[in-house]
Amino acid sequence: MLSKLGHNSNHDISFNLHALPSTLSIIWDQHNAHIPIDKSVRQICKAITHSQKLYHWLNHSTMTQIKTATYNQQINFELIAKYFNYNPYNHATSRFLTKFRAWQLKTSNNLLPTMDRLEHLYPKLIRNTINCWLCNAHIETNDHLWTCTRGLHTFIPHLHRYVAELIRFIREHCDQGDTFLEDNIKRNNIFA
Repeated sequence: MLSKLGHNSNHDISFNLHALPSTLSIIWDQHNAHIPIDKSVRQICKAITHSQKLYHWLNHSTMTQIKTATYNQQINFELIAKYFNYNPYNHATSRFLTKFRAWQLKTSNNLLPTMDRLEHLYPKLIRNTINCWLCNAHIETNDHLWTCTRGLHTFIPHLHRYVAELIRFIREHCDQGDTFLEDNIKRNNIFA
């Protein structure tokens, strides 16, 4: 009844949030998110807000590849959240952590300072787009940065070394389930 009155009314309806129960049994389903509202109302509001921010972020022009991969369910957002929450430093705040967070955001948004972006930002300083510093065959862009054959040739041995170190660390520090974790790492497309 109240929702019909609110829908047909020209006036705002305000709710006393303290009178709401702490749990509700409804589902928020914008963009097929299927978020069950069965927890604290404040937590669900945060989840909805974060979901809206995610869709806004995915609609940015630099995010077309990530948006496609997201809709094809090729991205594990649980691991992405761990990546963004990772702190390689001992302090909660520091200038090193700030630089690290900036690098994380620039990497995920395809906004690393490649030559095409620098030319766009500083047209008087960089007049002609400069080719990739590694292969010198293609214009240096954020997309090319991850597909450059010379860059990958340099990057892949480092990745394999880090994977070997990770497996060694798991063997040394895990009590059980070593082979399960090792198999997951070896079968993961990222490390292939």
